[in-house]
Amino acid sequence: MIELKHFSPAEFHFPDEMDEEFLLFLDEVREYAKVPFFLTSDYRTPEHNQQVGGHPRSLHVKGRAVDFVTPGCRARDNQLYYEELFKITDAVMYIATDNDKVQLELVKGSSDYHVHLGLYPDGWLGPSKLIIHVD
Repeated sequence: MIELKHFSPAEFHFPDEMDEEFLLFLDEVREYAKVPFFLTSDYRTPEHNQQVGGHPRSLHVKGRAVDFVTPGCRARDNQLYYEELFKITDAVMYIATDNDKVQLELVKGSSDYHVHLGLYPDGWLGPSKLIIHVD
């Protein structure tokens, strides 16, 4: 795994399966947002992805996505969580180039607060996606 400023290999379940381009993007987003990211999911085998209900073409299976929580997620502090989400969204918009296709999912529910960040591979024809889940 390449050397990153904000993440160590020990923070990933499968560091050697992570895509280097995505890791550099993730590290830049973390740097710009100035919000700690605590990884909860990274690369998934196809079998594990199916077990957790992931889409068969999930970016996790390609090592191009992570799920993470932030201090606001952990504390269930709505104000802090919303401030962090703004900073993360701003960072993604700032860091992503016109050619990057990004998947950003913001989740806030009674039992699940997390952020999903993925970077589609080159040649992806669809648009970037922002998905917000609130229940």
